[in-house]
Amino acid sequence: ARRWQQQSRFGAALDVVVDIAQRGGMWVLALNLPGFLFPLVELNVFACTHSSGSESWKVTCFEDAPMLVAAVTSNVFKSPCGALMVAGLHFLPLWLWLRQRTSASFPGFNLVGFLLCSGRLLGLVVEFWVLKRHVEGLLRPIDALTIRSCAHV
Repeated sequence: ARRWQQQSRFGAALDVVVDIAQRGGMWVLALNLPGFLFPLVELNVFACTHSSGSESWKVTCFEDAPMLVAAVTSNVFKSPCGALMVAGLHFLPLWLWLRQRTSASFPGFNLVGFLLCSGRLLGLVVEFWVLKRHVEGLLRPIDALTIRSCAHV
């Protein structure tokens, strides 16, 4: 879509939802049980990051992030920590599935698993920070100016 300038907000949202559903399916296959935890967290983070309607959420959502979250999200996730997180997010279920179903024991197989687990943990740190920040924003008291401006609507 980007290549032919055919992007839309709907297409961008659909892309994320399909990615999350695919990863959810991989978690189900990898764990032989309903793997809903990660997809539910990801869907909630998706809702939180896109609730402002801003298309630049990858930048604006992390402006005031703590150091670890900033390290993961810097340069729109194109950093060493960001790459580790994305790898864990996408490939940990596949690694778990391979570990259960094959005798994959090539040199470094367990190291790959450790790195993928580390990346997924980094992802959880970022996801829970986004959720925490969003809930704090929802619970913030409404100031008098906001109340007045809403009264005229």
